[in-house]
Amino acid sequence: MINETEVAQNGSFSGMLVDAYGQGVANKTITYHKPGYQMGTLVDVTTTEDGSFTINNAQYLDNASDGNYYGDFTFAGDGKYKECRYEGNVTVVAK
Repeated sequence: MINETEVAQNGSFSGMLVDAYGQGVANKTITYHKPGYQMGTLVDVTTTEDGSFTINNAQYLDNASDGNYYGDFTFAGDGKYKECRYEGNVTVVAK
């Protein structure tokens, strides 16, 4: 789950990976794409001990037009937890 749908350029936003009981899941990799990245190019972040993660210094690209968003937040799953995906995007707004 992500706590924002919009973030200011250079701002930060966070999310949390939770299990079926609403408990945070620690030390798991979340992949996502950044503004301007070609489709299929993903970067990642690791959840903290409480299952949260933060994306800092949100990038805004002047030439990205409709592509100024972070999206496709995905946990690939593992032996204990199923795959999950956040279907929304976080749009970056220029200052």
